[in-house]
Amino acid sequence: MGAEGGRSQRWSGGVAFLDARPTPGTETPARAWLLGLDQIADLVAQEARLAVAPAPAALAAIPPGGTLVIGGGWYDTVARLDDLAGRPALTVTTGQDLPEAEPTPAYRATIAAGRAEAPG
Repeated sequence: MGAEGGRSQRWSGGVAFLDARPTPGTETPARAWLLGLDQIADLVAQEARLAVAPAPAALAAIPPGGTLVIGGGWYDTVARLDDLAGRPALTVTTGQDLPEAEPTPAYRATIAAGRAEAPG
């Protein structure tokens, strides 16, 4: 998925990223899947369009609240979130300051469907 001016070519509009620099007092709804570090490394490589996946040990070494800049496209940063049920939680996001762009109805519908599937 390429980007131009903050717009996704795949979605033909803006997309959402988790801010790698947290803002105190804010929350972001999210979905979580239980994956092994090898699976996360593969996912990160795919999303960041990396030829080689980051080492699982490098992902495991990210401290809570920390980040690992991996390069690549939009998805260039792995962030360690608060633990979930005693397990480390990682996400791939961007550390770039991208211009805002209006999301398309299709993107909004996909986000809404994901949120509707989440418990709570």
